[in-house]
Amino acid sequence: MNFKKSIVVFIFTALISLPVFSQIKFGIKTGATAILVPVYGITFGSVYIEPTHPWNFGTHAGVFLRINKEVIYFQPEMAFESNAFKYTVINNYVTKDVKQRINKLEIPLLFGAQFDITRFFLGPSASIKIGLPTALVNDPDFNKLFDKITWEYQVGFGIDLPEKIDLEVRFRGYLGKDSEGVEKIGYQTFTLDRCHFSFLFSIGYMF
Repeated sequence: MNFKKSIVVFIFTALISLPVFSQIKFGIKTGATAILVPVYGITFGSVYIEPTHPWNFGTHAGVFLRINKEVIYFQPEMAFESNAFKYTVINNYVTKDVKQRINKLEIPLLFGAQFDITRFFLGPSASIKIGLPTALVNDPDFNKLFDKITWEYQVGFGIDLPEKIDLEVRFRGYLGKDSEGVEKIGYQTFTLDRCHFSFLFSIGYMF
């Protein structure tokens, strides 16, 4: 069974399990994302792309439902995330710094366990790009490198404080192949490494 089929099975299992849960809470959240900057793999030629810094900090904000049954809970979410990466681009011996912004919609489906005020959770997530990222090379084929939808996983822990405040730390990794599209631009081959994992820090409020 490949990972996409596994995602479908996970979602189906979560949906048919909803009736056994007894308590539903709605919440909003916001926070910061620390992400390892994506790296472009390029064969030897006139174009060279290198991240200015290995890490970048972005922002995210969204909503969630927490559906509890004693210790176990299910938490579907929807969040908007924005990250801007800086690259040094050398194209035909001309060097310039370029900022590339990537906006996306994150839809995690998490299962977890709660022990008093502490929670642990994990689950798959769909990442849907909103619009096209800034092209680092002036070529119409460059944006073909980016998949519209990528599959990820998230794992982390949270602390529920008094006054309905929720604090979380998460690790996010990628499922499936190691790189997004392989494209020929001129006589060079470009790939985009998808192993740029990230950490998410958030604060939420539950109604």
